[in-house]
Amino acid sequence: MKQATLKASNVLNRDFTIKDTGANVKILATSLNKIFGATNKLSAEVDKGKDHTWVDYSLVIADQVYSGLVELLHLDKEDAKKLEENMSYSEVFDFYKKMVNDFLQMEVPEVNTLNLDSTENEGEKQDPKEQED
Repeated sequence: MKQATLKASNVLNRDFTIKDTGANVKILATSLNKIFGATNKLSAEVDKGKDHTWVDYSLVIADQVYSGLVELLHLDKEDAKKLEENMSYSEVFDFYKKMVNDFLQMEVPEVNTLNLDSTENEGEKQDPKEQED
């Protein structure tokens, strides 16, 4: 059995060890699917001409990571708020990422690994007329 531990005793007065049970895998897979859905929605909006920044992608990923963990850890509203406001996001994200890697054999999308067409790159494209032969 695989497991991952979130050391949260300094914030939530306890650590959480999550095992790769069927129920936990379903919650995690659903959460990951929501991340893919949210990033795909932003990409579709960009394709239609709406401006989004890398920060927008970071925000939707973070929102879904927190939502998924709240459900997985069975946190009430007060503890969910403590988790988001008082615990290092990198610790939270690393815990989530470890579960996705170990339990689902998948990877969590990260802004630096997303294959996105950035409007910032538009200006970097060279005019074909200026290209040397």
